[in-house]
Amino acid sequence: MEKNKPKLKYIPARNKIGAIMRTNDNPGRIDILTQAIDKLFSLKEISLIYIMIYQAKEDGIRQELIKRYGKEKKRIKFVNVPSGNFYSDLLNYAINEQTRQGVDYSLILSPEAHLYAEGVNFEKMIKAIKEGALAVALKINEYKEAIEHGYFSNAFAIYRNTAVNFVDVWGINNTIRGDEDDKLHFGIEEIYTIKYLIDIHGKGSVVIVTPENGQLVESADKKSQKWRKNVYNTKLDRTKRMYQLLKVDFKKLKTKIVWA
Repeated sequence: MEKNKPKLKYIPARNKIGAIMRTNDNPGRIDILTQAIDKLFSLKEISLIYIMIYQAKEDGIRQELIKRYGKEKKRIKFVNVPSGNFYSDLLNYAINEQTRQGVDYSLILSPEAHLYAEGVNFEKMIKAIKEGALAVALKINEYKEAIEHGYFSNAFAIYRNTAVNFVDVWGINNTIRGDEDDKLHFGIEEIYTIKYLIDIHGKGSVVIVTPENGQLVESADKKSQKWRKNVYNTKLDRTKRMYQLLKVDFKKLKTKIVWA
């Protein structure tokens, strides 16, 4: 940490880590979600899992998932989010709720990234947290170029819950209104957060870790494939756009990110 910067300490006595995944109510998402949930259950460090379902229908995937995991109701919650922003609002809500449940850190991940949830990758991230990091992301192989240009990926990242609040493009510039087909104006809620953490807490608060193994898994659902392809192809452009809106020079900011 930089001199004179405040430092939030790791809390080994509680040492609780939650997990958060977002999804829409597309029935085609059930298979990839169950794969990811089962993988998270294999990590002993994960104490609570939140599946945030955007605009869930009464007879939608929430009911099907509850049937499958009803016996694990103390460890997993399926939350209907009827309104708000899919990118930042869902995460802020989930982090606030996990904090209320006594969870100090939350792992945010895409269901497609669940194969990165291996012990060796997780151990490297936990090590960074114990050393004082407040945000730790994996350098996802498939997003390597975008990450090297400033994209701190919420495809697989752990945050200290009391230190973060997500704001995406819509929150920065109210004149922008985008949708899933808008190539520059949606998502990228991570950028504001890492800028804020570095401004307040200095070097060492944000860490990007190179994974030992893992890969993204393509969903069998055609709608999900189309959406994921659009996300992948526009990451770099949207990242650059967010830095422009925030008036941030990433070359300077990059020197304060620890690359492990």
